[in-house]
Amino acid sequence: MADNYESLYTQSREHFLTFDQEEMIRWYRLRSDENSIYFHILGREAVLDRKSGDMTMDGERVDFNTACAAYDILSRAARRPVLSGKWVGIVALGGNTASYHAEKLDRSLAALEGRREELCALCRSWGGTEMPQGDVSF
Repeated sequence: MADNYESLYTQSREHFLTFDQEEMIRWYRLRSDENSIYFHILGREAVLDRKSGDMTMDGERVDFNTACAAYDILSRAARRPVLSGKWVGIVALGGNTASYHAEKLDRSLAALEGRREELCALCRSWGGTEMPQGDVSF
């Protein structure tokens, strides 16, 4: 079975590649060449491969959180992000990789509506241990 974070990282990377990289480069004034986009995140320089979407720092692949944060920020370029002073849920932001996954998850979970016991049984059959938070948490 695939690791959930690895699957989400892969989906985020693939979805990121659907966005206009030239717009990102212009809006954020990023250094780039034919193969890579260069930018700073978390105080370090990151290199993003323009064809694969893979991101590295100091020659090593970045972790899930760093990659997804960068994908979300960069993917907002076409919508001209500005500070609004309002807090909203991630889905309300639209178009970025996190909201894409939240919307996809909502659609996937709709098939489970009203099937809590079946879902719990499935999680137990996979060796899951039930946790106290949420409707279904393992």
